[in-house]
Amino acid sequence: LLEGAGPLKVFDVNLRPPMRDLGLIRHLARRADVVKLNEDELRTLTGASAATMQKLADAMGSFAASTGLT
Repeated sequence: LLEGAGPLKVFDVNLRPPMRDLGLIRHLARRADVVKLNEDELRTLTGASAATMQKLADAMGSFAASTGLT
C-alpha cells in the first residue's frame, strides 16, 4: 500500500505510548502524502527550537489570514 501510487496516504502521528519509535514514525511520515501532527509532535520529531517553532507559527498565522481561514 505504501509503495504504489493511488489513494492519498495520510499519516496522523499521534505520539502516544507505546507508539514512540521515532525512527519508524519518521519513516512512515516520509512515505505519506499528508502528515497531520501537533506542535509537540513536530518538536519531538524534528528537534526544532522554540525560535523555529515561533517562526513556523507566525508563517502559518500569516497564511491563514491571507486565505481567510482565521
